[in-house]
Amino acid sequence: EALGSELRHVIAALGASDTAVAYDTLIELLGKDDAHLREYRPQYVEALGKHSRGSQALPLFLDLLAGDGRFEVRNKSAQAVKNVAKRDAGSCRPVLPELVRSFESEKLIPVRQTTLGAIGQIGDPASIPYLAGVGTRSQELDIRLSAAAAASRIGGEEAVRALNEIYANESQKSVFLNAMGQVPAPAAVEFLQGVAVSAQSDAERLMAIRALARSEAPEAPDALRAVLAVEQDTAVRAEVERYVRAAERRGR
Repeated sequence: EALGSELRHVIAALGASDTAVAYDTLIELLGKDDAHLREYRPQYVEALGKHSRGSQALPLFLDLLAGDGRFEVRNKSAQAVKNVAKRDAGSCRPVLPELVRSFESEKLIPVRQTTLGAIGQIGDPASIPYLAGVGTRSQELDIRLSAAAAASRIGGEEAVRALNEIYANESQKSVFLNAMGQVPAPAAVEFLQGVAVSAQSDAERLMAIRALARSEAPEAPDALRAVLAVEQDTAVRAEVERYVRAAERRGR
């Protein structure tokens, strides 16, 4: 405990070892109130979130998210819940109400964004109406985008409806479409395809088409082909054809 900066490497090694001893040690260190050890609290939380027994530490993560005074600790705590949800979403579903309360009380946008990401990673469709509300009512563009991304990760028809609802109220449509192109989720692709097919203006359809072309989602090339099949405008068709050929050259 007196090794200073070396402690960061010890913490990382404890997280990577994924053993019972490592878990117990991280919990013990996290609970100590020594000022020197408190400095490394974000690293303890990050390591615990990656541990296979991380679900057992969920109450601790939520307490830190709700009450720790340091931005880094709160943000790492939300990220830890997200990491646990990647492995065991079911264990995280009971804590959704607490995540929502933390989101509502949090002042800093990055922590709020990470909390929304955790909600989306848990993947409970019951969260979609709440995310749609955040996406339509929030004053901050970053929060609206994070809410939409979280809904798209949950997926399903209700998520696509939520994305369309958020988009209909969105003033920064080009930013929104670009952001959805960076979400490699089927619901995001389905939403972009819908805009590319049904938007009234050529410019808006092209924005959605270009977002699809940049998407890393495996469904994106087929979505572009579907857009090409119905597009009537010659200039727009030419651009879609170019993106489809590029996707085929990449073997997608």
